Amino acid sequence: MKNCTKCGALKELAEFYERAAACKVCTRAKVTAHRAANIEKIRQYDIRRAKTPARRARVSKYLQRHFAEFPKMRSAQIAVGNAVRDKKLKKEPCERCGAPKAHAHHDDYNKPLTVRWLCPVHHNEWHQKNGPGKNIEGPAPSQEKKTA
Repeated sequence: MKNCTKCGALKELAEFYERAAACKVCTRAKVTAHRAANIEKIRQYDIRRAKTPARRARVSKYLQRHFAEFPKMRSAQIAVGNAVRDKKLKKEPCERCGAPKAHAHHDDYNKPLTVRWLCPVHHNEWHQKNGPGKNIEGPAPSQEKKTA
């Protein structure tokens, strides 16, 4: 048991980050407030950090594993990218807030060109509420065996 230096509550050790005096709840509140107060500076830092070679290598490795695990998702993403490039599908603003930069969201990966357009915030919210889209697992449509 340990006392939080911010809220003063006596809490289990699991409620604290390693070597932290404040509990996780207080620490998260402090970080959230700091980010809100300094959002432009933090965004610029995040952009610079994302461009470092080490970060790009980690992301690349993660994406390779992710796409190997979910080939149907990757196949749907490629189909949308090709359809947008070939002008068969038009990028649209977010259907919830109208933000111009939106992601193509698949409710069902068996229907790769049936998408809804959601900005990153609303796309994230959708997945937090609903989980992954339907039919995310299994072979990509082009890899499925066809039976006569």
